[in-house]
Amino acid sequence: MELECDATFFKHLQVIKSNFYLGKTHKVDDQEMMVDELLNANDLDCQQGMFKFTMKSNAATCMAPPFDLNPLTKMWCLVTTF
Repeated sequence: MELECDATFFKHLQVIKSNFYLGKTHKVDDQEMMVDELLNANDLDCQQGMFKFTMKSNAATCMAPPFDLNPLTKMWCLVTTF
């Protein structure tokens, strides 16, 4: 929803890829478990046009009240129910 979103898109995409393309360990009841990566960085690179279109198309709805749900969760609900 920012005016310069097109210019900063690739920086934001890098942040998403760097945080979600590697598996991570999570501690549950003093036991470490491996959690698989949430996305494939190569697939996201190939699909970035559709990703950008989806984010721009749903930004206003995701940022609207009520604020008791994470905006990315709202986006996921919108995208998976069409």
